[in-house]
Amino acid sequence: MSDARILPAWADDLRRRYLRGESALFVLHGNVYDVVVHEGKLLGLTRFLSDVLLRDSKDAIAVYNLSTGVRFAKMPKTPAPGTDDVLLAAAKDRVLASLERLLVASTRTAVILEYADTIAPGGDPAFQGDGDRAAVVTLHRWSFLPEIEKGDNVVLLVAENLAELSPKLVSNPKSRWSRSRCPAGTLAAPQPGSPTPACQTRTRTATPSSRRA
Repeated sequence: MSDARILPAWADDLRRRYLRGESALFVLHGNVYDVVVHEGKLLGLTRFLSDVLLRDSKDAIAVYNLSTGVRFAKMPKTPAPGTDDVLLAAAKDRVLASLERLLVASTRTAVILEYADTIAPGGDPAFQGDGDRAAVVTLHRWSFLPEIEKGDNVVLLVAENLAELSPKLVSNPKSRWSRSRCPAGTLAAPQPGSPTPACQTRTRTATPSSRRA
């Protein structure tokens, strides 16, 4: 990932967690629709992730949400096997299946899932459709797939509110998530009725890793 010296605190924390090998799947939540100030430019979160944080360390960067489908913010000159399948897939189950094949078969690949709470929503699974339940299981499995981690790949789930994301993912010990409420680098202020600032980071035990920055 990008050089820590040019990153806001929340992004540097994410970078360090990834390089320590804590996980290959991270949940970014909070003020995810704010802009990030970088080198005098105002960037949306997805653009900051793809153009700054991941640009130098990943050969392919796929971005997906339910509304616009899959697009590649970065693609190598020789696309990895399965890239065409990713672009041609439309239904959510087919998109996730093709993204999984890409992650397993490739190296140095990043997947950004925007509006992750609409892909794997929270709520009682008994009242969810098969597609939503399958998506939750798929993303949960990704966090345990050794091929994804060994390939120096990473998956970033972006959701404004953790409560709207499947609790199976939020409570997953292999999912790493930051309680940073300041992705735009704004000053944190205490929330009403809370003695602690809104901008805080949950720390986890680190494990050695040979991942590249």
